[in-house]
Amino acid sequence: MREMEAFKRKDTRRVMLAVAMVAFISQAAWASSEISPKSNVILTSDVLTVGDVFDGVSAGADHVLSPAPALGKTMVLGTRDLTRISNAFNLGWEAPPTGMSVTVRRNANVIDRYQIEAALQEKLMNDLPGQKFEFELQDKNLSMNLPQDNISEPVIDYLKVDLSKGEFRAVAAAGDVKKDIGGKIHQLVEVPVLTKAMRSGDVISVNDIQYIDMRANAVSASTLVSTESLVGQTPRRGVPAMRPLAAGDLTAPVAVKKGEIVTMTLESGQMQLTAQGRALDNGAEGEVVRIMNTSSNQVIEGVVKGLRTVSVGAPTAALDDRS
Repeated sequence: MREMEAFKRKDTRRVMLAVAMVAFISQAAWASSEISPKSNVILTSDVLTVGDVFDGVSAGADHVLSPAPALGKTMVLGTRDLTRISNAFNLGWEAPPTGMSVTVRRNANVIDRYQIEAALQEKLMNDLPGQKFEFELQDKNLSMNLPQDNISEPVIDYLKVDLSKGEFRAVAAAGDVKKDIGGKIHQLVEVPVLTKAMRSGDVISVNDIQYIDMRANAVSASTLVSTESLVGQTPRRGVPAMRPLAAGDLTAPVAVKKGEIVTMTLESGQMQLTAQGRALDNGAEGEVVRIMNTSSNQVIEGVVKGLRTVSVGAPTAALDDRS
């Protein structure tokens, strides 16, 4: 009888243990399926909560775990982090054998360096009108991260320029967010260039010219800086397009060529006489050349007035033939 009762009690304990095991397994399976980490979390607030990390959490979902990442930054919670959170709040979640991670990012309204440079240019236009500048920012990856609901455009609150050193300091602001910036500053000047490559003998016209910006400290004393210094000139030798030109690159085009027949004009009072001659020199407009009168073989000097045209004075003594 006692043996039978002992057997019944032992068997009952086995049944109860089996029921408890089934209940535990069922509870674990329910927790795993109902509560699980999110794969990617996008935060708009400045704190990270339990409910941000796990789906299916009710009680304790608003509990703050940590500050949010900085604006525009990302943090990763690994398997160990997720397990600690689950255990601390009795979530019943267990990590899979392969592990798991959650990526948390705090979104931001990003103002990039180009927007900041545009604000700098606008500030300089107001402070130093009529001048152009180029910046070299110290921070090549400069940006400003604002809360997503801050859609302010950047402005320059403070700007100090030292042109003698080529440096600047400034404060950029967008809403309540401010950032110190600095770097190099270069003053720009407009310089005329040819729109196409040209060879010796090609005469430059206004239509062959456009302007580019150059740093002022790169413009030498010989650099041609006006349209007037190019128009009507010809390259001494071939020159490429879009390159600043120096005075030595150009010359006046030859209007009279040695050996060709030219028209000689003589003005005396209201009378104008013309005759033909052979040029003994090359000459550009305004230059003095020697001409041989084809009728008398007399050599005289004249001033080049235009294409194959020379103005001569009243005949005096013949010049020696120096050809």
